[in-house]
Amino acid sequence: MSIFQRVRIKVATKHRTQDERSAETRTKLIDATIDSICERGFQNATTEEIARRAGVSRGALQHHFRNKADLLLAVLEFICGQFASGVSGVADRDKPLEARCDDLVRILWAIYGSRAYAAAIEVVLGARGDSEIYTQIREFRLLSAELAERHWAEALADIGAPPERLSAILHFTVAAMRGFSLHAPLRSDARFYAHQLKLLRGFLVTALLADASDDDSADSPNDSWIESLQPPFDREAEMDWSTKKKRMQ
Repeated sequence: MSIFQRVRIKVATKHRTQDERSAETRTKLIDATIDSICERGFQNATTEEIARRAGVSRGALQHHFRNKADLLLAVLEFICGQFASGVSGVADRDKPLEARCDDLVRILWAIYGSRAYAAAIEVVLGARGDSEIYTQIREFRLLSAELAERHWAEALADIGAPPERLSAILHFTVAAMRGFSLHAPLRSDARFYAHQLKLLRGFLVTALLADASDDDSADSPNDSWIESLQPPFDREAEMDWSTKKKRMQ
């Protein structure tokens, strides 16, 4: 082997090591952000605090993330990455549907019942007072919802359910998981959540096995109250209206 070949190998190895170190530092910073938000709250999770927890300098933090907004988006991206990899893992068509639904609930609870998701909720709620950060978060949430639907549809494509039905089942399941996560501060009984998750697993099996002609949205004589139902309070719409009123004054 010539000296030039040895130098090239040495340089390539160095570059790989630098990439690995860079990825390790990013992971430390994201973990430190999650811990800081969970333990000190959104407002107190400053870049100084996050850098201290990660054991890096402010300069190193800014090398990977320009500001706090980038760090917060990285936490949300981390959750989305977990969802994508987790849901893709249940596309094993050799498994019975019941076993795949069991896997889905287990994987989704590992995400939505996690410390990282608790931090993500704080990010979404806490950032509402900062229009610049919140605009970025809203845009990211729309994009992540599209990606979630795509991964969900691909993982369950063999079921034969219409896309609209798969989408409705996804959003119902995610809404239930979010509700469990938000309920955690009020009730920490593991048996309670085990029972709820079993119910959710049963819903998934029934909903996915339902005949395509079984339209859940079909009208019923008792649906009048549903038709007149108001959507949940929308803080985002309220903020938009407040902005419009200020412009009108």
